[in-house]
Amino acid sequence: MLFRSALGRAGLAAGRPAEAIEALLRAVRLMPWLGEAHRSLAHALRSVGEIEGAIVAYRHHLCLEPASLDGLGEFGGTLHDGFGAGPSLPYLRRAVTVSPLSSRSWANLALALHDMAAAGPSIRAGRRAIALDPSTVDGMNALANLVQQQGDAGDAVRRYRWAVAIDPARPTVQSNMLLAMA
Repeated sequence: MLFRSALGRAGLAAGRPAEAIEALLRAVRLMPWLGEAHRSLAHALRSVGEIEGAIVAYRHHLCLEPASLDGLGEFGGTLHDGFGAGPSLPYLRRAVTVSPLSSRSWANLALALHDMAAAGPSIRAGRRAIALDPSTVDGMNALANLVQQQGDAGDAVRRYRWAVAIDPARPTVQSNMLLAMA
């Protein structure tokens, strides 16, 4: 039975989401107590755009593992992508509470707060993410966006350049930097 869950994760990793979903659906039917199988299923469903199914699977996962940092972050991200920042905030805040030393959790919270136009809290969350891990590109991008919106284009460009140096392949950071320089 654990084999089915592992098979599903392997199928997803190999770029075969339909096979992964089939194996993971069997795994959660056979082992409904296995939270990781529900989380993997949610991830697979999200990868093919099945947001509603992913939400159900993430909720099952979080009922079984309420302090799952990955589950909280992924569920918050799914809600954010599907329905906006508002519904994601309770889960992203809980992720920060569960693991206050996770720069990724702080960066996710900063991005959601940024999308809700909560400048002060977003800047604080972005700074916390960066303090915990200076290579947090998402946190730096969110912070640069807010600094730019508050009228400090020079500081924003400096932050964007830093983020591009960390991850040169991130097109959103590059385009944000070019806009700030214009």
